[in-house]
Amino acid sequence: MARGSGVTIHLPGHPPNANQLHRMDHISRWRSRQEWKKAAWAGALEAGLGNARISPARLHVTYTFTTRRERDFDNLVAGLKGAIDGLVAAGVIPGDSLEHLRGIDLVEVIDKQAKPGIAIEVEALAERKVA
Repeated sequence: MARGSGVTIHLPGHPPNANQLHRMDHISRWRSRQEWKKAAWAGALEAGLGNARISPARLHVTYTFTTRRERDFDNLVAGLKGAIDGLVAAGVIPGDSLEHLRGIDLVEVIDKQAKPGIAIEVEALAERKVA
């Protein structure tokens, strides 16, 4: 699957960012991650990506917001843990180690009429040989 292939997982809402996760107790944090894991797993299966085992891969994540404000890259990435775990559970990627997941690109879209959500595209990368 190459970038721009059109196979994208769409998930409603936004995962909590790092600051929100930090303020949660451990049970709430665990529940949130489980909800996002389940949503990403179901979204991957619905998109036909189950057991794709794409490796190495790069994630292209588009956040759709209805309001414009400054958002920190690291806060948004921290909230993706549950969704990434869902991709692993669905077999889209074999694991979330650096061996399999080589990076995450984030894009922010502001659309006052759209429903907030995230879209995740998994790009298959060519294996690089290390001398």
